Amino acid sequence: MENVVEDLAEVVDGRPGTPGPVAGPAGDTAEPPGAEDALPEIRFVRPLPGFPGLSRFVLVTLGDERSADPEPADGADRSPAPGAGDGDATGPVPVLYELRSIEQPEIRFLVVVPSAFFSDYAFELDDATCAALGLSDAADALVLVIVTVGGGEGRTTANLMAPVVVNGRTRTAAQVILSGSDWPIRAAVA
Repeated sequence: MENVVEDLAEVVDGRPGTPGPVAGPAGDTAEPPGAEDALPEIRFVRPLPGFPGLSRFVLVTLGDERSADPEPADGADRSPAPGAGDGDATGPVPVLYELRSIEQPEIRFLVVVPSAFFSDYAFELDDATCAALGLSDAADALVLVIVTVGGGEGRTTANLMAPVVVNGRTRTAAQVILSGSDWPIRAAVA
């Protein structure tokens, strides 16, 4: 599949049974035990490297949002509506998420939508990965990259060599190692 890039026009609000990529309400970082059951599950077709046996995750939206629209002065909720995309009048599109293990909730990864920080990020997804994820249309792919937070400016990095690709329709996912790519493992997030 050529030039797979993230298309957030299909990001939904995370209600159970809603088709498409999944995300919880903005700021959802301290749910009570069992709250993961309220969010649609993402299943990895193979475990993330270094985390054998973990394949079930939820994707929770965090409070950092990028938008051309300013925050509403009245404090109104500006979370995207189901199907809302960039530039939609409903508000900003989330770019910062927590990928949380269901099997071991203490295992969490900070992930971002790469286009928010790396406008030229694109790659080709091989046929075997597309088949494993059931991807037949690039529009169904939600691409995320894992971020490592460091102290100080320029110390936070994103792994562009190994993006997480989620099939928004089936909610299957895989971390893909981009062989033959020049994308860095530690790209500074500005």
